[in-house]
Amino acid sequence: MSIQLRLPGLPAFSQLTSRDPRELLRQLDRDKADARAEIRAALDRLAAMHGIKPRAINYVMADYAARMLDDATYEVQRELEFGIEAKEPV
Repeated sequence: MSIQLRLPGLPAFSQLTSRDPRELLRQLDRDKADARAEIRAALDRLAAMHGIKPRAINYVMADYAARMLDDATYEVQRELEFGIEAKEPV
């Protein structure tokens, strides 16, 4: 029987790279938009196969998919925002 051990925690995202946090935040937003488009395409295919109304897909995209992506990227986004604030205090 084998045991799978947990990996040690990774350092904070901003410490992994020396790139500009503003550019990283813009890239994150672009990547989230791409992910939304991929999710939408998958749901559209599912709707076409099973006769799901476009209204239902629109609801899911506006409510669940957007929130899911925001929740998944929240910590990274906040860390980048803190990095921006640290470089340019308000």
